[in-house]
Amino acid sequence: FRVVLAAAEAMLDEDFNLHGSHATTMGGTPVVMVNGPVRNEIGLNCKTGVLGSGTQNRPNASIGRSLKLILQNVGGAKLGGTESSTIGSPVKWTMCVGEREELFGGDGPSAVPPTSATSSWEPYHVTQGFKPEESVVTVMAVTGGPYQLVDFRTTSSKKLCRSMGRVIKTLYEPRIPLMNNVLCVISPEHYQLLTRDGVRTKQEFQKRLYRTCAGLMAPEIPFIVANLLGPKLAKKPALRRLSPLRIPLRLAMLAGGAFLLSRHLPRSLNDVGVKTSAGILLGLTSIAPSKCWLWALGYLLGGVCTLADYLGRPLTFLSKVTSP
Repeated sequence: FRVVLAAAEAMLDEDFNLHGSHATTMGGTPVVMVNGPVRNEIGLNCKTGVLGSGTQNRPNASIGRSLKLILQNVGGAKLGGTESSTIGSPVKWTMCVGEREELFGGDGPSAVPPTSATSSWEPYHVTQGFKPEESVVTVMAVTGGPYQLVDFRTTSSKKLCRSMGRVIKTLYEPRIPLMNNVLCVISPEHYQLLTRDGVRTKQEFQKRLYRTCAGLMAPEIPFIVANLLGPKLAKKPALRRLSPLRIPLRLAMLAGGAFLLSRHLPRSLNDVGVKTSAGILLGLTSIAPSKCWLWALGYLLGGVCTLADYLGRPLTFLSKVTSP
C-alpha cells in the first residue's frame, strides 16, 4: 500500500502533468519504477520476466493495477470522457518495475558483480540524489510498449548501442519532435557486456546511446527543422508584413536568375549541365512554398550529420531535438 500511495502522490505532482498525459488521445499512462529496500520487503520481482506475467509478478501487477483503479474510480478517468485513448495499450492495465540493484555489486543472494573492476553503475534513485538505503518510487508517463530488442550476438558496446538506437528511432515521430523520452530496461546480459566493454557508469551509457540516436535521426532533420521552425517563423510580425510581397520577390528572383544565365552562356557540355541544373533549382525555389526553404536547410544539416556520424564524430549539437 505504501508504494501505491507514494506513486499516487508522485503522479499528482504538478510537474507530472497528470491530466495532460492521461487525458490525451495518444494513450499516455503512468508507469511505476521502485528502488531501495522496499523492493525486497514486498517481494517485488526485479529479475526474470520483470515486465511479464506469472505468480512472481503478483506484487508488480497489483501495484500497477491499483494505481490505474485510483485513476478510474477516484480520479474519474472514464473511457470516452477524461480517458480519451484512441487505441490504448496493455500498459493502461498495469505496469510496475523494480530495478535489480544487486547487479551493481550489492549484497545478497541475487548479487551479481559487474564484469569490470572500474564499473560504478548506480541505481536510478541514487543518480537522482537519494541515498542507496532510501526507498523511492518514480512515475513516468508512457504511451506504449514495451518494445523488446532481441540481440544475443552483439559482442561490443558500440554495436549494442547502435542496435538499441535503431529500436528507439522507430518510437520517434519527427513531426512531433519534442516528445522524445524513453524508459530503457536493460537485461543482465547486456549490462555485463556494457561494463565489460568499458561503459563504467549509467551516465556514460546514456551519452553513448544519445549520440547514437542523434546520428541515426540525421535523415529526419529536414522534417524536424520544418516542423520546429515553420510555425515559429510564421508568427514573426516582420514576416507577416512581408507576406504580400512573396510572389513579386519570387518572380524577381526567377527573372534575375534567367538574366544571369543568359549573360553567361555555356561554353561546353559540362557548363550546359551545371547551368541548366542551377536554372531549374533557382526556378523551383523561387516559386516553392516557404517551408521548402526550411526543408532545404534541414537536408543540408542532415547531410552534415550523416557524414559526421559515418566518420565516428556525431554532431550532437545539431541533433539535440532527437535526444532519446
